[in-house]
Amino acid sequence: MFYKEMNLVETSVAEIPKQWNVVKIEDIALSKKGAIKIGPFGSQIKKSEMVPKGVKIYGQENVIENNFGIGNRYISPDKYERLKNFEIFPGDILITMMGSIGYAALFPENASKGIMDSHLLRIQVKKELVLPTFLLQIVGSSIIKKQIRSISRGAIMSGLNSETVRSIGIPLPPLDEQAEIVGVLGVVDSAIELVNRVIWKTERLKKGLMQTLLTKGIGHTEYKDTPIGRIPKEWEVDKLESVVEIHDSKRIPLSEMERKGRKGPYPYCGANGIIDHINDFIFDGEYVLLAEDGGSYGKFESSAYVMSGKFWVNNHAHILRANAEKTSNQFLKLTLDFLDLNPYIVGSTRKKLNQEQMRGINIPLPPVPEQQRIAEIFSEVDKKLEVERSEKARLERVKRGLMDLLLTGRIRVKVD
Repeated sequence: MFYKEMNLVETSVAEIPKQWNVVKIEDIALSKKGAIKIGPFGSQIKKSEMVPKGVKIYGQENVIENNFGIGNRYISPDKYERLKNFEIFPGDILITMMGSIGYAALFPENASKGIMDSHLLRIQVKKELVLPTFLLQIVGSSIIKKQIRSISRGAIMSGLNSETVRSIGIPLPPLDEQAEIVGVLGVVDSAIELVNRVIWKTERLKKGLMQTLLTKGIGHTEYKDTPIGRIPKEWEVDKLESVVEIHDSKRIPLSEMERKGRKGPYPYCGANGIIDHINDFIFDGEYVLLAEDGGSYGKFESSAYVMSGKFWVNNHAHILRANAEKTSNQFLKLTLDFLDLNPYIVGSTRKKLNQEQMRGINIPLPPVPEQQRIAEIFSEVDKKLEVERSEKARLERVKRGLMDLLLTGRIRVKVD
């Protein structure tokens, strides 16, 4: 099925087989005007003109998630008539243009009629030259990502434009070989999709368990009303400051330049996790880190995480340690992720959970033995998620390796 190609030639994008070509994206795009096109500017789609139901507006969240069922932005049929040049059709390649640039997806047959917004670029190709599914794989490869990184620009956000995308070069095998390559990579894609489904189902199960166990507990029959809703009669509600030690005064932020000269084995942590490794630490033990700013604070969102061992923390995360007589770090983390913390947030531009507000967060407190049982249940769920996410990461590594070989022709697929 495979064989190693020995006769490679150097090109502007990579070493490829001499039977292949290198073309620019504009060379394989349809000749009609608008085959390579960015969605309408925000001023052309005003919020006041959106309607509850109509023609759908697709954005980068659809492409990044490769899910065209999500989203609830619509325009009226009249507005669509003025913007129908931005409609997307099955087989169109969509690329994210702003912020998280370079993600790509193929618009599917079963998607609802709709237009793209200004964060997306559409490519419609000459199918006698390139299979849309092959171009999709190429756009996701390191060959294209290197070019995108070199040409992305924008003072506020990294971004692309239609002219620079037109100039991107791609290696182009014959159509029959394109189909074989897509088939091989599609097998790995299918395996990744299966793992994604398991992860999604497990995450959904976890949310259901959180809703049940963190409001009804285990084996209770009597409940009471509290500031955080109905909870078992035996539970208490207390302020966060009463159940933790707060170690914010020990935080020391380091600039990226400072960290460059201090590389080492110890995690350097921020609001949402580890962002670097340096040669020293200021904490040693187990703590809960809660985002002070730049975090996700909604119900079921990851507002906090547990760190163990030796590590350093900047000034974007609160440092908490549970009072063992009242709760545990694991149960505290679960509770902070479950609760909607938005009522405690200040600031409109960048969300901030300052220490004063944080201290007043209402925490449900089951008896400690019940907390331990609840935490053990979630520990098993998290172990399953970790295994599945590791398998997904392994499959993605396998795919990247195959892409580097197959899309440059270093390894060829035999064509019948």
